[in-house]
Amino acid sequence: MILDRATPLLLACLACSSVVAQTEAPIAEVLAELDEDVVLYNEHITTLANPFFEGRAPGTEGNLRAADYIAFEFEQLGIEPAFTDDAGKASYFQNLEWGQTTELGGASVELDGLALTSDQDFTVLGYSGSGEASGEAVFVGYAIVSGPDGYLNFTQRRDLEGKIAIAMRFEPMDEDGRSKWGDNGEWSFNAALQQKVMAAARRGASAVVLVNPPGAGDARATSLLETDATRGEAYDVPVVMVDAEAIDRFIRMADGQGRSLMDLRRMADAEPVVLDLPGAELSVKVEMKHEPVVTPNVGGLIPGRGDLADEIVVIGAHYDHVGYGYFGSRGGAEAAGKIHPGADDNASGTAGGEAHEGVLRVARCGRAGAFDAAAWVYGGGVGACWFAALCRASDSADQQARVHVEYGHDRAADGREDPGGRDEHGGGS
Repeated sequence: MILDRATPLLLACLACSSVVAQTEAPIAEVLAELDEDVVLYNEHITTLANPFFEGRAPGTEGNLRAADYIAFEFEQLGIEPAFTDDAGKASYFQNLEWGQTTELGGASVELDGLALTSDQDFTVLGYSGSGEASGEAVFVGYAIVSGPDGYLNFTQRRDLEGKIAIAMRFEPMDEDGRSKWGDNGEWSFNAALQQKVMAAARRGASAVVLVNPPGAGDARATSLLETDATRGEAYDVPVVMVDAEAIDRFIRMADGQGRSLMDLRRMADAEPVVLDLPGAELSVKVEMKHEPVVTPNVGGLIPGRGDLADEIVVIGAHYDHVGYGYFGSRGGAEAAGKIHPGADDNASGTAGGEAHEGVLRVARCGRAGAFDAAAWVYGGGVGACWFAALCRASDSADQQARVHVEYGHDRAADGREDPGGRDEHGGGS
């Protein structure tokens, strides 16, 4: 049985409930006709997509439950632990840190002495550190570090030391509010929010203020981001998002020519803009507590034998998803707080790595098998990087074990809508 051929068959069977009803064939009869590995594959997907696992986001109890479930299945299949714990005992788990939990103690923003209302006029982003800044602001456009055709807001000579940076979300757009750089008007990677914050913070800004550009053709541009929706690396300066109307009033006061936020947006759409705003004072204060989020890789080994014992076949998949949708969700702001089951992304790939047939094929070939259910954490394959670093560190002149081939299982349903509703809102793979 070849799992890749069975996957479309399984999905087709699950998708055709109306056809099953018309022929009065119970689902049990349909499943009974399938290979037992296909049935097992579906059971793994259904289990991992259960709300009990809370969408498997790092930092949730559901993520740890999913890791325990995968380790249990590895043990049942005779796969040995791949790691050792702090006590030197064999373990299926390799703990790694990604991002931080955030606890907001308090925050305030004043625009030329006018105090704004928290959660109405401004929000504190998860990237924020604790601190207080007051003084002159500088408008840094879209805060692009390196865009197409030499578009960049910062040079090595540009110093934001002691100033509060005001940066717009997204990237240069046309008159319809669509990206000039992305395919079909979609945003490119240059629109990523965190890199704007990082660019300003690394150039000495005492605080960073994000604002939605007026006229943006994006439904998200009408609301403020929440703290939980912006988890990731925290910086040493306050980071807030302020209502566009409030920033517009501030810019009209602070700019020597009385220009509006829309005027500055159009300037930034045409060319990079960095503009001092000396005519008014901006103050930001944030108290924020961060704790690291720990999430495990789950790894196992089948020892090799014979002449091929030193060659390793790696079968991997990321098992985490976006949890309650505070990050990585395709459902927008209204999806935040709802469990995202993640049947396709990536319970489907994880289930493929646990299927009997793949394990048996590795066991038969004589090569060692490494099974890695990694924590992808929607930040560039963080878990896989930790696993790879461990493999490199364990190589020695006496044991030149080498990876013969690696199979990565990711979204076996090819990102299609899950017919059973188990992948509602999708994910950000």
